[in-house]
Order: sequence, then C-alpha cells, then structure tokens
Amino acid sequence: MSLLDRLLSRRPQVTTVTDLAMDDAELAAVRDLADAGGDWRPVARLLRQELDADRRGTQFNTFAAAAAADGRWLDKWLADEPDAPEALTLQSWTLVQRAWLARGGRFARYTPAEAFRQFHRILGEAEQASARALAADPDEPVAWVAALWLAVGQQEGLTEFTRRWDGLRACAPHDRLGHNAALQYLCAKWQGSHEQMYAFARDVTDSAPAGSPLVVQIIQAHIEYALVENEQAATFWKRSDVRDDLAAVLRRWQSEGPHTHALALHDRSLLAFALCEAGMWEQAADLFESADHRVYEYPWYYKAYSQRHLAEAHGRAMRHRRGRADRTA
Repeated sequence: MSLLDRLLSRRPQVTTVTDLAMDDAELAAVRDLADAGGDWRPVARLLRQELDADRRGTQFNTFAAAAAADGRWLDKWLADEPDAPEALTLQSWTLVQRAWLARGGRFARYTPAEAFRQFHRILGEAEQASARALAADPDEPVAWVAALWLAVGQQEGLTEFTRRWDGLRACAPHDRLGHNAALQYLCAKWQGSHEQMYAFARDVTDSAPAGSPLVVQIIQAHIEYALVENEQAATFWKRSDVRDDLAAVLRRWQSEGPHTHALALHDRSLLAFALCEAGMWEQAADLFESADHRVYEYPWYYKAYSQRHLAEAHGRAMRHRRGRADRTA
C-alpha cells in the first residue's frame, strides 16, 4: 500500500443514513418484520408503550413510510382492530405520506398534472382518515401532526391551520414533528411567507429551554429561506446575523450534554449542514465527530450532487481539524 493510500485509509469517511428509524434498532427490526411477514402485532405493541413524544412520533413516522409503500399489514390491522386509535392514527399519517409520494418532491411548476390529481385524491382519503383518528383519540399528538401536514397539502386557510395547531399544543406543546409541520405551513413555498416563518421560528427558538431539540427551529427556517432564495444562498450563510444564530443555537443545543433523543442524528446533520454552508469548519468537525461521521440525509439531499457535496464538506471540515491540530502540536 502506498503512503497516499495509507493516509487516505486513516481518514474518517462520512456515511449517509436514509432510514427514518435512524439509531433505533428495535424500531427498524419491528418495521422490517411487518414488511416481510405482514404481522402487525409487534407494531401495535411498540406503539402502545409509554414513550416520550419525539420517540413515539419517530415510530409512527417510520411505520407510516413503510405502509405508504406497502400497506397490506396495516390493512390487516385495521380489519382485525377497526377501532384501535393507534391503527387509525397510523392510517391517516400513512395516507398523507402516500399522497406526497404520488406528488413527488419537485417544485409545483415541474410536477405533472397527473401527479397532482393523485396527490389530491389521496389527500381526500387522508382527510376522512384524519377525522376518524382524531375522533378515536383527540389527545394523540401524531394524529394532530398528520392533520397539520394535511393542512399543508390541501392549502387550508390560516384559521383552520390554527385550530389544528391549537389541538396539538393542547396535548403536546413541545412536539417536535408538529413544530416542523407548522414551520412548513408558514414558509413561503407553502401557505405563508418568510416573515411568518421567521416570526414563528424565532419565537420557538427563543422560548425553548437550553438543550431542547426545539432550539434548532431558527436554523430550520434559515434552510427553508435558502431553498427559496437559491440565488442568494452562497452569501446568505456567510451573513453575520446568520452565523450569530448558528453559534447561539449550537451553544444552547449542546448545553445539556450529549443528545440521545430520537431525532439527535437528524439535528446533528442539520446543524453540520448549516455550519458547513457558513464556513464554520471547526464547529462542523465537532458535529461530524459527535455523530461518528454519520449524517441523516436531510437536508443534504437538497444540494445538487448531494453525496459529492457531503463528501467534500466533510473532508474540508476534517482537514481544518487536522490542520489546527498540526499548528498547535
């Protein structure tokens, strides 16, 4: 092996995680069992455990994504337990996700008319399922999260969105997936504006306790802004106010020690992305190392040639780290 090969082999390589289960091995195993054998009972048992809202939301999200692709095991669950609140909630969230699969991820001007027809048809089914789920358990946060995403897709007015948002807040005021859905509704690419989105995100970030996952909401808003104002993205991330936000959020996010919540990998990936875009390489290196050089695919997939972009950003952050170590040795 050449000297260059030995040096390259010692460099940490970054890997991308695409599984919604992320670091939850039990969740992934139960999901895979349902997909392979059609047995819904382990899914039901997992969803009926007493868990924090983030972990429970991640479970529903993972199962819904699986059922959106192949929902035969969910159909069997609904046939065996037609009134089970967990099954009804999962059905509503599954239909919302299936609608987005039919639409695709392109901007509206590039989306075929047939995809839009399928999108709205499935959302109509989701609307009925959402009503059944909320009637079965109005205190189920995930049912309200699905209803919020339904409001995004069906372009509901602000009054109806607020009603659903209030419903979520009444049972889970700090629900992370619900806050993400609300930010999407309020952003410029859906029903709101930059001003509405930033007002919401700033309020959430400022009022969240130190260490809370919700402190990243303002960075989520910055990412949405950069997506819409693409021609300004290169300079946007270098602005002093944006870099100040990044530094403040990072400080508050790290203040309570290592994160173990269900979306910790998602948060590290989001923060590492923003730090790389802003050229804050030392802090980005810290995030990559704290995640063992693994990133969740969001928001990296928004970049053209995303895997190459990720590898280059990761390499630059780690070279910065090595260069600093060499200078201080």
